[in-house]
Amino acid sequence: MLSTDDDEGIVLRRRANIRAGRGRAVGTLFVTTRRLSFRPMTRAREIDVRLDDIESVETTGIFFKKMRVCTADATYTMFMKKAANVVSLVRALMDVPAAAGP
Repeated sequence: MLSTDDDEGIVLRRRANIRAGRGRAVGTLFVTTRRLSFRPMTRAREIDVRLDDIESVETTGIFFKKMRVCTADATYTMFMKKAANVVSLVRALMDVPAAAGP
């Protein structure tokens, strides 16, 4: 399971495959109010991408839709059901301004 801060909520949990560079893994993608977090089923490394660090997120593929997430350091391609819906959700979360402090 994913550990979150008190002011961070899990918005979506979905089975996914990820490709980052030459590596591939099967696991679970969590979309939270602050980040994308991939937790593999094997000993592959966990991946956390803060929403603020995402430079672009898009749907790719013709027959089998995928989500591509680009940061300054890496590009991640995620295979999952209803990838276009997840892309829309991530874009909406990226547009939400951070909560103002007290």
